[in-house]
Amino acid sequence: MEWMIHYLAKNAQNELYTFDERKQILRYGFKKLLTNLAILMILFTVSFFMDTINTMFVIITTFVALRMKFGGWHSESKGVCMIITTIIPIVYIFIIKAYEIPLVFTAITYIFAYLSAFLKGVVDNPKKELCADKKLKFKLQGIIILTFIGAIHLFILNKHLANISEGMTLAIFTVFINLYFSKTKTQC
Repeated sequence: MEWMIHYLAKNAQNELYTFDERKQILRYGFKKLLTNLAILMILFTVSFFMDTINTMFVIITTFVALRMKFGGWHSESKGVCMIITTIIPIVYIFIIKAYEIPLVFTAITYIFAYLSAFLKGVVDNPKKELCADKKLKFKLQGIIILTFIGAIHLFILNKHLANISEGMTLAIFTVFINLYFSKTKTQC
């Protein structure tokens, strides 16, 4: 992989970064890509054997779309992050398979999500803190995405796709409960 990083860094037409900086950026990107692919392979393998691939896809998509805008808790260790990111969706699949999540929980989750979005807002990564303007921008984009997900959720409920609806509800719950486990200072 190092030869590919060297080749891409050498041929990148970007005057803002030095050759070594481009290599560092590419190395970081490849590590993140491989880590995320490993997590996805585990999740989709488990969901394949449990016949819940559609539900797992919805859980991951909903979670990632909202997490990108609202942020939240970050573990100190990449290993802990990988384990939690892998285990929580699998636990959710087991919950969905074993129990029927009441519709009232979905309604409460959306109320909690909107209140959290307005009152708590965006929680950034302590290593990459955002200024107030960027936090406001992410918050507004996140609320729009949450509303869009809510519209899709209503369509899914209308089609009586309970497992997918429950997956969306649990993913939304996770994103917004996650905002309360982190404390950061806002700096520009």
